[in-house]
Amino acid sequence: MIFNQNDVLTAYEIESSAQNQVSIALPGSFFLENPDDFWGFLSDNVVNKVFTDPSCGNGICDPGESKGFGRFGCAADCGRFLQVTPITVDLVPFINASRDINPMWSWEEVPQRVTPDFKWNIWSDVMNDYIFAEDQPAGTGKVVVEVPDGKMQLKLYQTTKVSEAIDATSIKDYLRVSQASLPLRMATNDFAYGDPREVIASSALLFKQLQDYCWSIEPGGEQATFLLNCLVHPLPDSMFKAMSSYGLQGTVTMPNGKDPPIELVKAEMCGLLGNGTQGISNPSNKQQFLAARTACVGRREGVSDVFGGQDIFRQVEALEDAPSPQAQQRDLRQQLLSEGGGGGRRGAGTP
Repeated sequence: MIFNQNDVLTAYEIESSAQNQVSIALPGSFFLENPDDFWGFLSDNVVNKVFTDPSCGNGICDPGESKGFGRFGCAADCGRFLQVTPITVDLVPFINASRDINPMWSWEEVPQRVTPDFKWNIWSDVMNDYIFAEDQPAGTGKVVVEVPDGKMQLKLYQTTKVSEAIDATSIKDYLRVSQASLPLRMATNDFAYGDPREVIASSALLFKQLQDYCWSIEPGGEQATFLLNCLVHPLPDSMFKAMSSYGLQGTVTMPNGKDPPIELVKAEMCGLLGNGTQGISNPSNKQQFLAARTACVGRREGVSDVFGGQDIFRQVEALEDAPSPQAQQRDLRQQLLSEGGGGGRRGAGTP
């Protein structure tokens, strides 16, 4: 019935034009010899000529185009999508955050030969897609972006696997973590965020790179390390910070008129200590670290070459009466200046 209702002349014109287009494009033999020839012919002469993608910017809101914002839709042809809100994303890794934790010593100066390379993106349920076509690097400054009103999720990624860059023996030496207690890497892909083995490996690797920077004399400028910070900051202080340095820290906020911005998300770094980024200034870190100690029969479990052959647990226990790194730094700088030492940088022959 529907077929009989068709306009015969119009149907003929459509069908004959399609047939002519196909026959003109066929090779002289009118035969396609193999499947590759057929699919190539179909793509080049039928699909690409019959079906065309909308062209944003041609002044026409074509079927398939929609109101736009950011990388979505076509604002030029269809107008702006108005149900959006600007948000500010400010996320940094520990290396960048260290300048706020202790302005007197930013770890940004420490060379990072291997890093988890944390990145982030925002998933929008409204768009059923990520706001950014590419995951965004962290620590490059605040990012202001428009997002559609509706449910969103902040997605964090670790884009470089570091568990293969440091072995279990080195992890034990730098963090005093028993090798038998180290978890296996359970993540099934390289982008998983928060895998326990990656958290521990990342912490140990950061602490190792700090120690290499402070005390190793290598080609390429390592001998120019700033001596004062390496001397006055106790190893436990640096170790505690490294042990809680995994991930990203910061906020996602939205404007609130003249009032302070509304905090949508607060991201915290994680690791082996609850308040580790505060170092020895937070007594709970010392308590938590010492509480995790296990007795090792016939050996000193806290001894490691990393700590100059000293027992790290005894160093931590002795912290109670020690002045803060900031106070030590001021005192040592004053002593150097009064003695005319000035330099504050280590020469190649200094231990």
